[in-house]
Amino acid sequence: MPSRPRVLTIPASRPHLRTLAEAILAGRVIPGWPDAADPLSLAAGTILLPNRRACRTMRDIFAELTPAGAVLLPRITPIGDVDEEEWAFADPMPLDALGLDAIGPPIASLDRRLTLAGLVRRWAESVDRAVMRLRGDDPLVVSTATADALSLAADLMRLMDQVATERVPWTNLDGIVDSGLDEFWQITRAFLTIAREHWPAHLAELGLEEPAIRRDRLIAAEAVRLKASPGPLIAAGSTGSIPATRDLLAMVAHHPLGALVLPGLDTDLDEASWRAIGGAGGGAAHAHPQYGLKRLIDHVGIDRETVESLTPPAAHGREALVSDAMRPAATTDLWAAGRAMQGPEALAELAVIEAANEREEALAVAVVLREVAEDPARDAALVTPDRALAHRVMAELARWNVAVDDSGGQPLSGTPAATVARLAAALALDEPSPSDLLALLAHDAVAGGTAAAERDAAIAAIELKALRGLRPAGGLGGMLAILDTAKASERPRPDDAASRVTEAALVAGRALLSRTIEALTPLSTLPAEAPLATFATAHAEVLHRLGLDPLAIGRDAVVGLLVDVTASDPAAGFAISRRDYPSALDSLMQTETVRRPANPGARIRILGLPEARLLEADCVVLAGLV
Repeated sequence: MPSRPRVLTIPASRPHLRTLAEAILAGRVIPGWPDAADPLSLAAGTILLPNRRACRTMRDIFAELTPAGAVLLPRITPIGDVDEEEWAFADPMPLDALGLDAIGPPIASLDRRLTLAGLVRRWAESVDRAVMRLRGDDPLVVSTATADALSLAADLMRLMDQVATERVPWTNLDGIVDSGLDEFWQITRAFLTIAREHWPAHLAELGLEEPAIRRDRLIAAEAVRLKASPGPLIAAGSTGSIPATRDLLAMVAHHPLGALVLPGLDTDLDEASWRAIGGAGGGAAHAHPQYGLKRLIDHVGIDRETVESLTPPAAHGREALVSDAMRPAATTDLWAAGRAMQGPEALAELAVIEAANEREEALAVAVVLREVAEDPARDAALVTPDRALAHRVMAELARWNVAVDDSGGQPLSGTPAATVARLAAALALDEPSPSDLLALLAHDAVAGGTAAAERDAAIAAIELKALRGLRPAGGLGGMLAILDTAKASERPRPDDAASRVTEAALVAGRALLSRTIEALTPLSTLPAEAPLATFATAHAEVLHRLGLDPLAIGRDAVVGLLVDVTASDPAAGFAISRRDYPSALDSLMQTETVRRPANPGARIRILGLPEARLLEADCVVLAGLV
């Protein structure tokens, strides 16, 4: 590698992507590229960015900055988005350079979770006996419920991904607690043998790979290919949060025609505080916002002083204020001196809102965003890691018909389609609740094909004639039997709602309840215990019979999940009881995310922290950061 890696930074007060694009076109990122005399020169380069949204924005900025005519853009691609077909033309072959015969396919996420859940259930059944031997007076009981096993499996998957990503050997667990001090830690360590021993053997038998390990191998192979490429090569906006990405970014920095562009490197912090972030004189400040950049610079093998800035910071000096406020705990004694150096201009045009509660917080944010939306020449962004806050803000903005482009999603379990699926499973497999029945019948996602007035009258007839008073025996069939014997009152009274139910409403109510019972039959007729795949197959048929609206939010995701469970080999052997299925389904849906359709024309955006550092807006609202 060359002795002088090229590492640049763009101040946090400057728009990252726009500044980068301007610097590239001016030839300040990689000297001599692009060649102004060669219209094809720009297309020879490759730009690596953290995510697809940043790539789309970068293309738009290039188009805006080159208005003279058509231009061939460089290849702009997300870091880690690897096209394995390009390896066939690489020299050396990336897999040969890494000593790998091939990179196997990843195990499907659902198959992974169900298999781990089965192992967790078997472990939970055995650990009770072990604990009883340890504590005869008050044994610890570990739940063997299917939903709990699925939740534990999801937690175990996250831990396995973290261990694989950080390249930490599982044997490090052996030294965390002395074996003679804590008997319950030994139980936890025994639980983790699922990940340490049983799981690797299972994958080897199937010829599949862990997703995190496969991702790292793909990135490593791509780094080999890019290293042999002629360039130019630019990586920008990433802090190298995972080791595989850090290796790739370091390769780019050392490439003869490469440049690594850092987002908002703190050049104001004193050297002692900078070293303290990395752990000099104490523990590393892992939570410090500059910790990732400090680790990346060290990995590249340079000092902070050698990093060049592509443009000066904004004149207000806000970076220095934030740097001082965020300094590591080891050097907070320097706060007093820092405050004396900072003028009032650093706080110009900043406002702080203290909300009394979550609803007031969301409303205050929404009011600020709405004010910006009223000016067609301005845009705004809410930057928050709190998805619950984002949903509340969007609900407030929806009252004013303000269009929002949300980069995140929402949990599948909270969508209308998931609600219908949950209600249907509860009614078919458990003791039916009148409230669940009414909620399903009145749900907008299953109301198609019937006039609103007729449906409302039918639901009112069911409620007033069959569901008032003691709950009838016989489940939904018992409710239908009561409705069949109900008669319309000959003397309706204003103070008695039931007496105002008409014969036509009773007929419609009987028909609606009969259709619902018939639609639930595939689930309600299943035996007391069956494979999870059998329940999923029947559930998908129930949703079809209920007429779940194809446009309902989450519909495709719910149906897709049921289809995946039906086709899953582990699900075919994953026995589950009728009473466990609704909670197990909910556990599966909680870890799924439904992405909202992109709304690129919206001037109000909701961004997560990683992408916010690359984009720009006239007004930025920071919320939910603590």
